Amino acid sequence: MSKIPRKKCIDCGKKLGISSAYTIVKRCHACNTIHLFKTHKLNQSGKNHSQYKNGLPKCIDCGKELKNYYAKRCHSCCQKGILHPNLKGIKNGMFKKTHNENTKKKISLALGGTGIPYEFSKYNKNLFTKRLKEQIRERDNYKCQHCGIIEKEHLMVNNQVLHVHHIDYNKLNCEENNLITTCIKCNTFANINRDYWFAYFTYIMENYVD
Repeated sequence: MSKIPRKKCIDCGKKLGISSAYTIVKRCHACNTIHLFKTHKLNQSGKNHSQYKNGLPKCIDCGKELKNYYAKRCHSCCQKGILHPNLKGIKNGMFKKTHNENTKKKISLALGGTGIPYEFSKYNKNLFTKRLKEQIRERDNYKCQHCGIIEKEHLMVNNQVLHVHHIDYNKLNCEENNLITTCIKCNTFANINRDYWFAYFTYIMENYVD
């Protein structure tokens, strides 16, 4: 019985295995791998994936590329209240309204308090006022004292003014030397590893130059 001749790789000419004589194999393993990469059949990531849909979808409001195929809006647009437009601005039922003193007293009593407004709040709104926060931002030249972002840019990116952070984390201590201007991102970071941030902002205030 005569032997069936072994095939050769059509790319490098190397003799293939005995079984190649009975199959449609045309290339050796190495050349076949190179061929699959060149024809984008082996690399199935990104644009080469069979389910590729011309890239990830974009935010329907700002056009930013999203991180998955199921979202419709980016995180920033969701935070701006676009998902709930009826609760934003003049459509909000409390727009330019505040509770009167009698209502504040009732709220305090309903929560089991003594009737003193904001006694259950971690912030003392009678001390930590909008005017005070504006003074701190003005003192710090409307700039985050960690990353340096200015308020104008912060408004464009986050749709809100810069934050005012309590250095010693005591919300009732509203002395000016205990308050410092930060952006929303740095203010969030400051709640992690508090000892570090306390020392960092204390150093800044001790070396503060107007």
